Amino acid sequence: MKKSIFLLALFCLIIVTTSCSQPGEATVKKYFVAMKMDDKDTMGSMAIEPKDLEYKEYEIVTLSEPEEKELELAGLEEKLKALIKERTEQGNNAQDAQDNLDDLDDELEETRRASKKAQLRKQIEAADAAFEEEKQKYRDLVQKIVASQKAVEREKSLIGMSTGRKQDLDMFTGKTYYQKVDVKVTLANDEVKDYVFCLRKSELMLGEGKKTIGGRLIIIQIDSADDYKKSVEKKEAEAAEQQPTEEVTEEKPAEEKPAEEKPAEEKKDQ
Repeated sequence: MKKSIFLLALFCLIIVTTSCSQPGEATVKKYFVAMKMDDKDTMGSMAIEPKDLEYKEYEIVTLSEPEEKELELAGLEEKLKALIKERTEQGNNAQDAQDNLDDLDDELEETRRASKKAQLRKQIEAADAAFEEEKQKYRDLVQKIVASQKAVEREKSLIGMSTGRKQDLDMFTGKTYYQKVDVKVTLANDEVKDYVFCLRKSELMLGEGKKTIGGRLIIIQIDSADDYKKSVEKKEAEAAEQQPTEEVTEEKPAEEKPAEEKPAEEKKDQ
């Protein structure tokens, strides 16, 4: 009986709190109600990484305009395939470098001439360095593949959480909408802190407008304003590192041509 009354009270509070609100604002308000009621299930269904803030009151300060992007899953999967292909090719490069090193080692064992041994040792040193470089490139690709796999799985999880669809996601195209909500929160200890709630929802489409699966807004990040700023800066730095740097070459100034000498006849006329 008590549980039924509690659920009814929570339901009524959510309706009162979220009525006449924009979708992003309503989602954040609903989450704050769940935190106030210590409703872990609701928080878990709304946020990919739920956080429970002990607060007295809150105020939604700003609500950004939704940002629309193409569904990112296909692009992430293509990137993963490309990395796996690159790893295979790099594995062959590393094997070739190792074979070259082994051949030089065998040749060193067989030769008897001191001068030839000295020459081979130098070649082996260079071949060993080349082999280590190729191995490191392979290890780097393995790490990139692991990160790429995690990105694909996370994207699938977020799409599933928003739309309820978890199977055959590669059949769909669609859109993803992002929104940021800035909230001023008075915590239980009377400290006033600014928080950022990042929201997103997915919309799946099968064929050319034949079937659309709409999604609900979910919370993908809850951070203090300072921590949010740091996370944005970190992402920007990582993106900048992945961008290929173009070598800037200065154009040489055009050489001035010497003034042409006028024919002697022209000089006379002048």
